[in-house]
Amino acid sequence: DSNKKINDALKDYTTAAIGDTFKKASFSYQLGGGVDLLKFGLDVRYEGSITEVSSVKLGDAVFAPKAKGWLVTLSYRLL
Repeated sequence: DSNKKINDALKDYTTAAIGDTFKKASFSYQLGGGVDLLKFGLDVRYEGSITEVSSVKLGDAVFAPKAKGWLVTLSYRLL
């Protein structure tokens, strides 16, 4: 709920039954790898959602997005 304070939201999650807590939770995964060559490093990661982040009903349609995205990191070691 957008009107709740963080303490109220945490209290709802920690005092509810475990089944209710799992129903409210959002589950996701990360898959990736990296390689180092001399002083350079390259890491690639994909993140995706198993469950919807939120669900909004707009008339007859239901909007339920899932988060997903790529993260690519290039690094240089100074020492």
